[in-house]
Amino acid sequence: MHFAAYTRALDIHTQREVFAKALLEASTFIEAIRP
Repeated sequence: MHFAAYTRALDIHTQREVFAKALLEASTFIEAIRP
């Protein structure tokens, strides 16, 4: 039970980091293509 909760928390943290990285890359790309 505790291990599952820990794994889930870790998974959420990883997804958050991936999302943040994607968001950063997207904003950088938008800045680059902006006239």
